[in-house]
Order: sequence, then C-alpha cells, then structure tokens
Amino acid sequence: MTFTYSVIVEPRFEVPESVVVARTMRALVERLYDTFTVYSADTVAAGRSDVSSYCRDLRNSGTVVSLPPVTGRSLAYPAFQFDENVRVLTVVAEVNKILDAKTEPIAAASWWATPNAQLGGRAPHEIIDGVDPDAELVAVALMQSRIDG
Repeated sequence: MTFTYSVIVEPRFEVPESVVVARTMRALVERLYDTFTVYSADTVAAGRSDVSSYCRDLRNSGTVVSLPPVTGRSLAYPAFQFDENVRVLTVVAEVNKILDAKTEPIAAASWWATPNAQLGGRAPHEIIDGVDPDAELVAVALMQSRIDG
C-alpha cells in the first residue's frame, strides 16, 4: 500500500524593508502627535508676513523640531518648545542643536518624549516648566548625544 501526501504551501510574501521602515516611522510620528500638544505653522509664525519662510528657517537651523504630516494631520510643532508668547525657549534651541534636530527631527522629538532615568523617569518635555531645568536638560542631552554618537 502506498500513501501519497500533498502539502499545501501558502505563498510567502516578503515585505520590503523600506515598507517596514516607513510603517514604523509613521507609527512613531503618530505616537509623537499623541504625546505632544502641537502648534500649526500659522500659530508659530503669528504676526509674521512669511509664515512658511519663518518656520522653514526655524527647522533648517535646528532650533525646533517639527512633526511631519501623517494621515489627517499637517506639519506641526510641539508646543513645549515655545513660551507663552510663542517664542522659542533658549534651552529648547540649545538642546535641539545638540540632538541634531536639523537632520534628525524625529529622533530629537522622540528624545523629548521618552522618559529618562536621569530626569527621575520624566520625559524631558515634561520638565520644561520646572524650576531651572536648563542646565539639567543640556547635560542629559549632551550625555545622550555622546552615547549615541
């Protein structure tokens, strides 16, 4: 007696690495939008005649981080970076330059959103309103950039 077996093999679909990276980045950016209160470009550049030029200069200088557009959202700026008059906080500009926000804005935004043991488990953006956080934030950013760089 002879037995014949047949095996049904489902086709295996490989997902290109670029698709995986794009989906991961989209999920990260959406998490950042959920983490931060954000301002539009119009809010950041209020009272200025050339909104897009002003905001582009802020981004290109590495002074602020912006969140790229994702489904249903447009380019936005996390509000913690600004004072009550929507001026960039000095410590934020300094830390963003240390974090290379100009070329790695998502990585910089993630640093601001991620709880840090050196800050007592708080995320850096949470201590902006604290008592003189400037030196502490700069020191932690410098240390992190040395570890990552």
